[in-house]
Amino acid sequence: MRSFRKILPGTGRGTAAGGGGAALDCCANPSTMLRMVPLPEQARGGLGALLTNHRGTAAIEFALLSAFFFLPLTAALDIGVWYQQRLRLDSAVEQGAMIAFGSRTNVDQAAIGTFVAAAAKLTTTPTVTIGCNGGTSNCVNSGRTYACVSAGTPNPTFTAATHLNDACADGSLAGYYMTIDVSAASQTMVVSSSVLGGITQKRRAVVRLE
Repeated sequence: MRSFRKILPGTGRGTAAGGGGAALDCCANPSTMLRMVPLPEQARGGLGALLTNHRGTAAIEFALLSAFFFLPLTAALDIGVWYQQRLRLDSAVEQGAMIAFGSRTNVDQAAIGTFVAAAAKLTTTPTVTIGCNGGTSNCVNSGRTYACVSAGTPNPTFTAATHLNDACADGSLAGYYMTIDVSAASQTMVVSSSVLGGITQKRRAVVRLE
């Protein structure tokens, strides 16, 4: 039911009649025709206006749904960055092994370590450890000793041998082996590091120098 406000002639005061939406007004002359005056918005029922006001609905819906969109997207980025780092470490170790084999008679383990760290092209420089026949930073170019290496993965074992090319228990031949280890920390935002194999990625290459 619409509401009108009737202005009494000559007084400027009015009385309400009916339901809201407009008002009746007149001037001091009673013969003047009444005219419609819209009521203020507040007079139309604040609660009803609030219930029918849909402004901002899209923003609220987007805020609620964005969590379901960005969460799997961030997880995918986590996995992608982790795998890219793994590939870079693999490539760096492989290149280091090729350099070591190419200079096997006069190997420079310090230079190879520096090269592998730079070849990884990571934001944080990885840790590189190089050793021969199971040792650490012990590679030499003269007076070498020899060893048999097992096929264990990822941690092979080395057993001392007397001479180069002595027969080993598994049928292989004794030699002089360089091990290149590289490790780098992985930072994830959503996916647990344990799901991806641990927060620290480790890659290894074993190359026979002699």
